[in-house]
Amino acid sequence: MKDDRTVISRKALITLTLSFLLVYIPLAGRIDLIIALLAPFPCIWRFLRSFRMVAPLHRWARLPITLTAIAVIGGYFAASRSSLNLFIDLLAGGTALKFLEYNSSRDVFYHQLGIFFLAGLVLVFNTGIVMVLFLPAVVFLYLLTAVFLESSLGLRGAVKVGGTIALEALPLAIAIFIFMPRIAPFWNAQVGDTSKSGFTTEVSADDLGRIIQSDRMVMRVAFDRGTELPESLYFRTAVYPVFDGRSWKMSRPAADFVHGITIRMPFMVNTPGPRLTGGKRGGYSIIMEPGMDNFLPTLLGSAECPSCAYLRHEDIWLSKRRVLQKESYRFSIFAGIDRSAEKPQYFETRLRDAGNNPRTRELARRIRAEAASPADAVSRFLGFLKSGGFVYTLDTEPDRSSSNIDNFLFSQKAGYCSHYASATAYVLRAMGIPSRLVGGFVGGTMSQDGDYLTVRENNAHVWVEAWYDNSWQEIDPTAIINSSVTERGADLVAADPAAMGLTMRAYTWMKNLMDDISYKWASLVVNYGLDEQPADPRSRYSGYLEKLVKAGIIIIGFILLTMLAVLLISSRKKGDPVAAEISRFEQRIASALPGMERETGETVRDFAERAAEKSTDENASVIRKYWNVLYDFLYRGTLAKDEALRTLKGLRMSIRRGAPKTRS
Repeated sequence: MKDDRTVISRKALITLTLSFLLVYIPLAGRIDLIIALLAPFPCIWRFLRSFRMVAPLHRWARLPITLTAIAVIGGYFAASRSSLNLFIDLLAGGTALKFLEYNSSRDVFYHQLGIFFLAGLVLVFNTGIVMVLFLPAVVFLYLLTAVFLESSLGLRGAVKVGGTIALEALPLAIAIFIFMPRIAPFWNAQVGDTSKSGFTTEVSADDLGRIIQSDRMVMRVAFDRGTELPESLYFRTAVYPVFDGRSWKMSRPAADFVHGITIRMPFMVNTPGPRLTGGKRGGYSIIMEPGMDNFLPTLLGSAECPSCAYLRHEDIWLSKRRVLQKESYRFSIFAGIDRSAEKPQYFETRLRDAGNNPRTRELARRIRAEAASPADAVSRFLGFLKSGGFVYTLDTEPDRSSSNIDNFLFSQKAGYCSHYASATAYVLRAMGIPSRLVGGFVGGTMSQDGDYLTVRENNAHVWVEAWYDNSWQEIDPTAIINSSVTERGADLVAADPAAMGLTMRAYTWMKNLMDDISYKWASLVVNYGLDEQPADPRSRYSGYLEKLVKAGIIIIGFILLTMLAVLLISSRKKGDPVAAEISRFEQRIASALPGMERETGETVRDFAERAAEKSTDENASVIRKYWNVLYDFLYRGTLAKDEALRTLKGLRMSIRRGAPKTRS
């Protein structure tokens, strides 16, 4: 059997280890703690083994190590770990253990293959612009390892060969990216940031404060040119028609799809819903961040999303699969919406609070008795809110009492959108008017160039839909109290840079630039999937074709000029390194002894001896030693070229400037 120290060179071991660490560190937080702590030790052992600092591992010792690793991972599997996490543990643990077994070059190849699979798992959790740096680094280290394994080249030669291979493979990689069909993820587990954005299956009056104070990204929205948009952008996400006396909950069909169940069409096709009329008035695309489960924030009147399912009665759009990473969805917007075919469900009229909140019930009875119609009753209650001294604030204390609506309307009179929406829906139901809560996002921040709208968690909002005049009517009681709430973050016109300080302008510019780069990366690369992949790929990039050609000409021209400059510089530097070293020696002597130059026809030995006679005793000794080393290399062949050059350089640099000897 071949010595395991000779299977892989130290240079190859270094590049292989770097590639392993490059993919292992991003996954360390998702690997179980025991495996994450033990995984580096096989790598350390391999390095110590390469320097003969540890004995080889007996083949019978590998069996208990492997069985122990399987037992640990099996224990986590028994603890109901997800299949994806289990796969990560197995692959990371197996790849780390492979450092213990290098019996042939085939073992090294299998090790590289495991590292490549780990790199693929990194892409499952993170597809951001950082991957532009991550992937090339992993690939390049892979190529360097392969070159070191198959040749005796140094670092410079390996980099040249690896770079050439990478450049030759680049056109094929681009072609595969454009033409290769995409498939959906085969796993059904939450990846990426597991925290939730927005809304769950139920919402109470005190639930939304934390979300409103967060600036976490939810989605980016790009509208087609010429699209007619409403004055206020209300992105509907979830509908809460069921009230249990305390919280507002989703209906059963919607709640069934919160936890990642794959949706199969047809879905709720027989349920009455809004009818879109008047033709299309434009369209838009959204790029979702992970964390919204299946729910997609959409404008009312959206339609024609082939990768989505539709809950007709509640006019809610859902992704057919969980949003595990950045995903792109495309919608059309219709000009007219006829919602008269919908009818309230029984649970959209019930209060079920056992007669609590008597003052609110009395208020509802009195307003309804004075009102001429349901629309008039709604208007009167909104007037009550407007003139009642109510204020908008996020600084509230949770109210868990059974009369929380009474406390809010008649005592507290301060809260945010979920407080006002919950109280309004309660009052309307007490009047006999069917009502429900709608959760979503309002407004957003437009990018500097107007290409897309950024929607964050602080754009989260809750409003009310009430059934009267034979249709569901949108009511936003929070806007009555503070109209700026519905404009939160809706800075459709960028802030004036002149009003900012220099630091803030720089920060804003950098933030906008990174947001723009991230959006372009997500829209053009990450979400270039099967739905976006046209029969003619040029059609996707037709708008960028001219810019791409111009940029390509500039880049190619720059590369050619750079290559020409490098060739010119390198041609000047080419030559015998020994002759170059002798030339530097002469320059050093001239610096130490001003006016001392090598004469025409004078040998190096004669020049060195003449310089030694005029130098200090210290320099004279170094100069004579310099010539002796040079003589040994040139005429005796006792020194290798690299060793001789290093020695000569050291001696040359030790020649000091000093007063020359005087002749007696």
